[in-house]
Amino acid sequence: MTVDSNEAPAPETESSASSPTDTSAAEPPPTSSEEQPTSATASAGEANESGGSTKESDRVKPRRDNFWLWALGILLLLSIELLVYGHNGQIEVCVGIDGVTDFSLKHQARTKETARKMPQCASRLNLGMYDKTEEQALEALTDACGRATMVNKGEIDNCLHRNNKWTRDVTKTQIAPWDRRLYRRILWLE
Repeated sequence: MTVDSNEAPAPETESSASSPTDTSAAEPPPTSSEEQPTSATASAGEANESGGSTKESDRVKPRRDNFWLWALGILLLLSIELLVYGHNGQIEVCVGIDGVTDFSLKHQARTKETARKMPQCASRLNLGMYDKTEEQALEALTDACGRATMVNKGEIDNCLHRNNKWTRDVTKTQIAPWDRRLYRRILWLE
């Protein structure tokens, strides 16, 4: 039936219009490619239409909660931040005279025989998101050279600039995320 733009459409009669609750007249029958309803789903559909309830397993499950994905992501970012925060976290500078000082003795107990061979060491914490390695190393070097030249203050410049057989050993270590020093710095306890 075609409708002219000048003519009003003919009103539909009750027999030609389908009721709003009757959806079977508007929907075509399922084709072979569509899923055929099984007897379990058909009986569940009939139970719903008749006002009955369906089983819990037949209902559509809600979308999965992403809480654990968010929690895992936050923990991952926190662990990466702690690794970056503790990178080169401790700087230890040891100084001594070349040929006299043995740097392998630096963490051993001082005895009368090894007193002259022991290096003078100073360590600094370098914790934070911004790297202050050079400043902390220079401060530790100044402190170690001050200790090493306590008797002869004229040698401090030679120690700082590696002149007259002065040598140094700089060790940078990572502070682990579970180390107490890291948490004390993060929580401003130090």
